[in-house]
Amino acid sequence: MIDEEEQERYIEATKCTKCTEWHHHCNAECCRSIFLNIKPELLEDAGRYVFLNPGKMGMSDIKYYKNHDVDYLRGLLRFKKDRIEVIGRKVIYFWDCSRLNGNLCLDHPDKKPELCKALTSDSAKVVNETFGVTQNCLFKYKSKEVKKDD
Repeated sequence: MIDEEEQERYIEATKCTKCTEWHHHCNAECCRSIFLNIKPELLEDAGRYVFLNPGKMGMSDIKYYKNHDVDYLRGLLRFKKDRIEVIGRKVIYFWDCSRLNGNLCLDHPDKKPELCKALTSDSAKVVNETFGVTQNCLFKYKSKEVKKDD
């Protein structure tokens, strides 16, 4: 069962059709962090930077990481270690997207990187390594059924 505040958010989420209607709850969390698909133990031996091999990336993906002040060098992503936090078993890189103004994106919806457009109600239902649904995300509420307290 969930508390009354969560129930109210769930009801409001059913009425929202896009993220901009929800930003007063989530504070644009997805634009302020990147979930890294690595084990926390790998950070112990890292120096100032954490290097990840993302595999093949297109220009849209490179733009996404560049907007978060992540360098793409010789096929590797270079994350600044002092911006990385381990929360539970999740490794998260915290840095606001340079295209973020308050809680709103400055980019036209058609010009956003593909990773920004990838999170939808349908994709949030699937456990995905590309992104993580944040604690207050609209799609967290849209992708689950909430039962009322009796």
